[in-house]
Order: sequence, then C-alpha cells, then structure tokens
Amino acid sequence: MKTAPYLHATIQRLVATVHERTASATTAIFSPYYNPQKNMFRRLRQSAGQASNQAWLEDQERNKDEWKRRITKNNNKAARKNKARSKENNETSPTQANFTGSWRLNSLESDSLWSVCRKLGCPWFVRPFIDSSYLSLVTIVKHNPNKQTWHEEMIKARCMSFDNDLITDGSPEVWPSTFDPDVKVHLNTWCDEDGGIITVLEHKSQNAVQRLTRRINESSDVVMITNVFSFMNEDGVIETSVHRSKFDRE
Repeated sequence: MKTAPYLHATIQRLVATVHERTASATTAIFSPYYNPQKNMFRRLRQSAGQASNQAWLEDQERNKDEWKRRITKNNNKAARKNKARSKENNETSPTQANFTGSWRLNSLESDSLWSVCRKLGCPWFVRPFIDSSYLSLVTIVKHNPNKQTWHEEMIKARCMSFDNDLITDGSPEVWPSTFDPDVKVHLNTWCDEDGGIITVLEHKSQNAVQRLTRRINESSDVVMITNVFSFMNEDGVIETSVHRSKFDRE
C-alpha cells in the first residue's frame, strides 16, 4: 500500500521535528553552559511566585476593603506624575506603603513555621524562637521608600534579637545563613505594583526558595507577612507551602 504524497511529506516533517527537538534537548543537557542548579532554582522561584500570587488573590477576595490594591498600574500617567512630584519634594510616594513602626505578632492568627524550620536545618532548640506559635515577637521597622532602604530589629520574648538591613531596589545581596555562617543565602528585595515588599531568598544547601511578602492594610495598623517555601525533594518534585503571619501595630 502506497502512502499519498502529501501524507508522506507530512510524516517526514513530523519525524524531522521530533529529531530536532530531541537533539536540541540533548545538546542543552550536555552543553557546558547548562547549569542544573541554576535551572532548579529558576523552577523553585517560579513555583514560589505562583503560590504567592495565588495567596494574595485569596487575601483580596476574603478582605476586599482591607487589602484592596494600593496603587495604579505603571501605565497610569497621573500615578507616574505623583510619584515624580513626591520624589522631588522628598516625600513618600502615594504609590508606596511605608512600614515604619513597631509591630507585634498576633500568634492566634498566624501559621506555625515549625515544620519549615526543620526542613531549613534549624536546630531544635532555636525553633521556638523562630516559630510563630511560641513566645512573643516584636519587629521594629524603619522603612524609607524614597531611599529604598529597610531596617528591622526582631525581638523574641525580650531575650533574643537580631537585625536585618535590606535594599529594596531589587539588587542582589548575599547573607551568611542564620544557622551556619559558612553557608551563604542569596536574596533580593523589591516593591511590587501593589505596594508590598517582597524578598526572595535562595537556600542552596536545602534546595529551597523562600518568598516573603509584606503587606500593610488600608488603615496601616496591620501587616500581613506571607511566607512561601518551595523545596525540591529527592525525587525532583517541588513541594510548596504557604504560611501567613499577622502583625498588629503597637
């Protein structure tokens, strides 16, 4: 049985396409420019980003008045003019939230981080100081949206404290790990279009990405922190979890 000429040509093109894609994939894997770890963390960032965006949509749906969008899209001409005018007058831009203040954790309305602490290699005797469910936590924030700086001091049960300094313009930073000074954590922080402050951290020794989003409500008396963790397990499957922490202004 002979194949019709047009069908024969179609089959040949399909076979050629499959060979090209297979060759391309093989070349990518064995290419000196292919970086498996970089590709893994790209996937982890994507997973954490998707989960974080979904959590923000859920928060907006549940509390439409409290968590309504704070700013207009960047293509809004009036918003750009207001932002430029505020910068000239050394004022806080109306399109940016200012998180400066003293904030106390509301443990009754916050999720536990105990299981995540274990996955990140946190020693068992330190976990109560990090987990939201144990002891009191106060965070003192000094935020300058114009200079794009962020300083925070976290005080746990009045017996343990540590500071963080962030640059909120998206610049890459490298920190020593809280649990192991020899391990480096890569991170960057920026302000999103809704006024939230987002920090993404790569925990390379644990094959994990943490995406931390801070949002302040319309009346500026509540800060909600959404912590998203994406881990790559031994089978190459990404496991992602979302944890919320609520802070009330003191």
